[in-house]
Amino acid sequence: MAEDRLNHLYQTATELYHAGDLAGAEKQARRVAKKVPKNANALNLLAVIVQQQGKIDEAIKLFSRVCALAPDQLQAHINLGNALREAGQHPEARRAYETALEHDPNFVAAKINLGTTLQESGDFKQALDHFSGATEIAPDYQPAHYNRGVCLRDMRRFDDALAALTRAIELNPADPGSYLERANVLSDMGRDDDAIIDIQTALRLRPNWPDAYGNWGSFLTNLDRHEEALEKFDKSLVLDPNNVTNVVNRGLACLAMGNLEQGWPAYLRRAESAAPFYAKFEHDLPEWAGQDICDQHVLVWTEQALGDQILYAGLMEEFAQLAGRVTWICPAKVSGLFRSAFAGLKNVEVTDQDLNDLPLGDYDFQASMIDLAAALRPSMSAFPAPAPYLRPDKNAARGLRKALHQRFGPETKLVGLSWASKNPLIGDGKTLDFDSLQPLLSLAGVQFINVQYGPAGEDFSGLPEDLRAKIWTVEDVDLNGLLEDSLNLLAALDLFITCSNTTAHLSSAAGLPTWILVPAGKARIWYWFLEGTQSPWYLKARLFRRQHRESWAATVGQVTRELESYLISDT
Repeated sequence: MAEDRLNHLYQTATELYHAGDLAGAEKQARRVAKKVPKNANALNLLAVIVQQQGKIDEAIKLFSRVCALAPDQLQAHINLGNALREAGQHPEARRAYETALEHDPNFVAAKINLGTTLQESGDFKQALDHFSGATEIAPDYQPAHYNRGVCLRDMRRFDDALAALTRAIELNPADPGSYLERANVLSDMGRDDDAIIDIQTALRLRPNWPDAYGNWGSFLTNLDRHEEALEKFDKSLVLDPNNVTNVVNRGLACLAMGNLEQGWPAYLRRAESAAPFYAKFEHDLPEWAGQDICDQHVLVWTEQALGDQILYAGLMEEFAQLAGRVTWICPAKVSGLFRSAFAGLKNVEVTDQDLNDLPLGDYDFQASMIDLAAALRPSMSAFPAPAPYLRPDKNAARGLRKALHQRFGPETKLVGLSWASKNPLIGDGKTLDFDSLQPLLSLAGVQFINVQYGPAGEDFSGLPEDLRAKIWTVEDVDLNGLLEDSLNLLAALDLFITCSNTTAHLSSAAGLPTWILVPAGKARIWYWFLEGTQSPWYLKARLFRRQHRESWAATVGQVTRELESYLISDT
């Protein structure tokens, strides 16, 4: 009779759980677990119920007991691993999945979950091995192909990711998630029109999916259809107002359109996003949000790429007038540059110390340089006339120019050239190919000077032999060393032609004549905006915009014609 009673309680708990009554199910499951504390099934049910109620620590303890009581119950190890992963305990989760695989090396669920854990830890290669192993064991198991495709995308192996996700769709054409992920891959490959078709399919299968509408908005911005993009972002936020990713992406679209009034408040929430490329200030220090700081000490920190840091550095002189004292943390790569440029600001200290080594009790507020931009440039009308703020060493620049003229002749125009970006996410879209550059390099009367940093500055194999000599590398200048040295070289030239990269900002911030080839779509950073040949940030920057669906050859052709006119007018 007692056994019948326990079976009834267990069955009742199971039925309540499946009916969605977690509180009732927990009550019954606890009664069973109390009566038979060594019953693995009862403990497992209780663990599943408390995990779904957010009691993750208790769930981990219960799943651990289940594994100890029934080590051959492989699903228990999977459940334990899932709970540990939810708690952020990835090494322990990995061991749980590995234990299941020790019992059964062909356990597909364990392989997939172990792969996911490794992927979340950044170990993409091992993750891919497990996902691939799962597809070999179960070639028609759709989740294995889906997870393999997502991992391949993280590895930026887009062709392989597309094939894997296409296979997942073939195996289960009713899964909206596969269409969403394949859309992301298509967008990564520059095929945003095709990505939108997949998003529309995903929404037919799962109407009112805020993530899908948000991605649709992003794909439209990549196509430079910003007004339509805002409609999709708005739809996503009606469905899920707390989706910070979509809030931020809508803000970026507004910023690119020059609508700073709507763009900044949304973009300032970027630290709430799960995106790994948005920095977070993880120390207990009040954020400056426009308060009076005339007698306050403010800790200002930089974020994002070096070029962005150089751009926002142009705000420091204005901000210093508001603050009593400023300590400005920035990477060593730019600290010397900024220290020299802003030496006249006696209340500003530039340091490349690690944030964790600073006495945070000495400061009243903290602010990112991007926060400063939002406060000081709240609208397009708030931009003053741009002025240079970086200062090259005039004597060093004069010496470099003299040496170049001795080599190439005083009448030869010296034009700097930089063609590649190292940005890990959008660098490919900003980088110019050598085929496109050939008409520019073929111009007579000009000597191009290499100002390209990184490996790209040393590899001219993509150029015909007769054009390689048209890009001269100054051996005495380390383009991968101090930015001050690159700046001095730029100041020795007549003109600098570049893609959108760090050196574009370096030259522009010094007020040097700079022609910037701005990419279209995803690769264009918002602060170049959508229209115009001038930048509100820089005095002598001239923008040559690649149009959507055009190759770089068209943009380089425009630059080539303008350079020809420049050479003629200067003779």
